[in-house]
This record gives sequence, C-alpha cells and structure tokens, in this order.
Amino acid sequence: MALVEEMIAEAMLGPVKIECHWLILTMNTKLYQEATSFKETAEQILSEIRTSPTLDGFDKVEIPGERERDHIKKSSKKGVSIPVKTWDQIKALAEQ
Repeated sequence: MALVEEMIAEAMLGPVKIECHWLILTMNTKLYQEATSFKETAEQILSEIRTSPTLDGFDKVEIPGERERDHIKKSSKKGVSIPVKTWDQIKALAEQ
C-alpha cells in the first residue's frame, strides 16, 4: 500500500524535494460487510501474517505500527523516556 500511495501521490503531485506525499483513502466498509465480520476477517489476516515463519535473526513477524504501539504502551506506564546522555546533562545543570 505504501508503494502504491507513493506512486499515485508522486504522479499526481509531481516530484518534490522533501518526502511529503500523502494520500488518504477512505472506504465505507459497511457497504461490503458488517463491521463485526470485517474486523474478524482483518484479525484473521493479521494473525496469519504474525504466525508466518521468521527469517534467521528475527524472533517474530510484526505488523507495521505494532512496535510503536507496544513502545507507547510500555513507556507510558514508566513515565517519559530520556536518553542517559540527556539525563546526565539535566543533572549537571541542576547542580550549577
């Protein structure tokens, strides 16, 4: 989908110097299936992808956005994540 989006957006907008092509596609899925059925089918497809065999060096197959969602869930429980170097700079400023 990302490749298709890039091709359509660049073809419509022409080349640009920065990556700012956006294409939003909306569909009323209720025209095709009930919401419950649509969600169940989507979850089945995602489950098949997640349970696909992994390549050497990888623990699991991830769906785009899942890693970010999981990181947000974990970090929101712990507070704000600050790199050690930044925290050291904050502490040094506080001691002045």
